Amino acid sequence: MKTTIQTTMIGVLLLAGGMATTWAEPGSAPARLTWFLKLFDADGNGVLDEEERQAAKEYLRKKREEVIAEWDKDGDGKLSGKEIAALRQHIREKIRAKRYERFLEIAGEDKLISEEEFAAMPVFAERDPDKVAKLFGFLDRDDDGQLSFREFLLHFRRHR
Repeated sequence: MKTTIQTTMIGVLLLAGGMATTWAEPGSAPARLTWFLKLFDADGNGVLDEEERQAAKEYLRKKREEVIAEWDKDGDGKLSGKEIAALRQHIREKIRAKRYERFLEIAGEDKLISEEEFAAMPVFAERDPDKVAKLFGFLDRDDDGQLSFREFLLHFRRHR
């Protein structure tokens, strides 16, 4: 039971660590596949056959062994609750660091995002400027006309 939980947890953590993005072509079946599954879809038909599934399982088994080897501090070959918590914290810190890095790419030296910088983000290129301004106002909790990294992170916390 504990091994099954650990295997599931490691799989989820690996996917959460950046391996999961989606792709789809209009009319393709299935409509959504993860990047990870696409990696093992050798014939490109959108379905993993037995050999492709075995390759994926072998990859995950090796990754699981690597994660356990790195995070199994007591050397018992399993991850305890404390070891899993440490791994989870490590992953969260990496995600936060990546968010901060991306935030700084937009914010620049002053480490604040102005409404103009916010509206200039590529994601808003085709959006209604009034809606973008309204979103900025919603995120700008202290109404100072700029987004701090803390304000930026508050948005992510609400979506857990």
